[in-house]
Amino acid sequence: MKMKGVSKQGKYWIARYKNKTKGVAFRKYLSTEQEAIELRKNWEKEYGHPRGIYKDYRGKKIGNFLIIDYVPENHERVLVKNLITNEFQERNLYQIVNGRLTGIPSSIANRESHEGVGTSFNKSLNKWRAYIRINGKTKHLGYFLTREEAIAARKTAEQKYFN
Repeated sequence: MKMKGVSKQGKYWIARYKNKTKGVAFRKYLSTEQEAIELRKNWEKEYGHPRGIYKDYRGKKIGNFLIIDYVPENHERVLVKNLITNEFQERNLYQIVNGRLTGIPSSIANRESHEGVGTSFNKSLNKWRAYIRINGKTKHLGYFLTREEAIAARKTAEQKYFN
């Protein structure tokens, strides 16, 4: 049974606990792993999860998420409302705060981050083709003399089909 804050050094088991928000830090050498685990659990009960909640984010809007509440027993995860999809989801708080989770669905994020997605050059016609995938099917939008015209046609189609 592995537990964070419990390790073996030589013939002893070490229980460690540190909570900066409470200003406490402990380390104790014990004979058995079970004793170390029990002591670590007692410290967590008394002083809370070591990471604790540094800031209460409930009710705050971060990026495209509205933080509803913390998941019981795990303050690293939160219940959020995704403001783009209007779905309620359980997500990692630190990934939201650090900007690693944006809430933008990957299909939309990939479209927005790659200028010219949905366009290709047809050598035989010497023209740019614009297309879009809808429900797994490719819809041809036309051929254009310039790449910019093809991108504009693709963006117009995105507005029509995705918004």
